[in-house]
Amino acid sequence: MPDDTMYENDDVKEAIRRLPENLYNDRGFRIKRALDLSMRQQILPKEQWTKYENSLGCKCIALNKHYNSC
Repeated sequence: MPDDTMYENDDVKEAIRRLPENLYNDRGFRIKRALDLSMRQQILPKEQWTKYENSLGCKCIALNKHYNSC
């Protein structure tokens, strides 16, 4: 699955809209933090990286709910 911050098609937008508020806010925080670090040309310390399985879990659940409701 491509990164949803790079390409947001209608399905991804709908999945993001359906995220629980805490996951939606966490996603926004991660995006802002990434933009800030990129602007300062710094890398986030490895112990603060989001685990791959954690980052995809919420998107996959929301996308599956969207596709199943169609």
